[in-house]
Amino acid sequence: MEITEVVTFVLERLRQRGHLAFIVGGAIRDELLGRSHEDWDIATSASPSQIQDIFSDTRQFQLKHETVTLIIDTHKVEVTTFRGKYAYSLQEDLSRRDFTIDAMAFDPAEKRLIDPFGGQEDLAKRRIKAVVNPEDRFNEDPVRLLRAVRLATELGFGVDLETLTAIQKMAGSLAKVAKERIRDEMVKILVAQRPSSGLHLLRRTGLLGVIIPELLEGYLKRQNRYHRYTILKHIMVTVDT
Repeated sequence: MEITEVVTFVLERLRQRGHLAFIVGGAIRDELLGRSHEDWDIATSASPSQIQDIFSDTRQFQLKHETVTLIIDTHKVEVTTFRGKYAYSLQEDLSRRDFTIDAMAFDPAEKRLIDPFGGQEDLAKRRIKAVVNPEDRFNEDPVRLLRAVRLATELGFGVDLETLTAIQKMAGSLAKVAKERIRDEMVKILVAQRPSSGLHLLRRTGLLGVIIPELLEGYLKRQNRYHRYTILKHIMVTVDT
C-alpha cells in the first residue's frame, strides 16, 4: 500500500506518543481497487483532546465529535478516536462501520491488512454488504441506506441480498436524515459513470419514493407516441448521456 508522506508523519507521531494508529476506510478500499483517492482516514486509541495536543503545531479543526481534521501542506487527514459502544478498540471500531469493504484497516508498522469481516472477498465479488447485522448498521445512521446505493453506483457493484432486504424494510428511515446529507449522496450518484443504475436501485429499494416521490409517477407513465420510453426510463437514459 502506497502511503503518502503526510499520512506517514501523522501515523508515526501518534505512535511515538504511545498510541495505536491505523489507516482505515475508503482509502484501503480504493487502493485495493486501484482507484485514485485523496481522502485518508486514521483510527487511533488517542482521544480527541489528545489528538489536538499531539498536533498542536498543526492547522486543525473539529466538526465531528470524535474526529479531528488535520491540514498539512494542503493535505487533509481525518483522525478519529476508535468508535465503540463498550470497548474502544480497533476490532470494535471496525465492527461499527457500515460496509465490509470499508471495514478494513492497514497496520503500517507491520505492513499488515486487517480484514475481520471479509471486505477483500466482497471486493472480489463486487458486492456491497453491511457489517454483521444490516439493520443495526442502518439504525446507527440511516444515511447509510442511501450510501449503499451510492457506493454500488460508483463502483459498479451489486448489493448483498440481506443488505438489500434491510434497505427495503427500512427505507422510510431515510426521512429522518438531514436534507444536506441526502443531497451530498445524490450528487455523487448523479455524477457517477452510470447514474441510471443508481436511480434504478433507488426505485427498487423504495428510497426513491422517500427522496423524490414525484419521479415514481413516471415509472409506468408513458409519453406521447413520439417518445419511446416511460417518463422515468427517459430520465434514466438522459442522465447517462
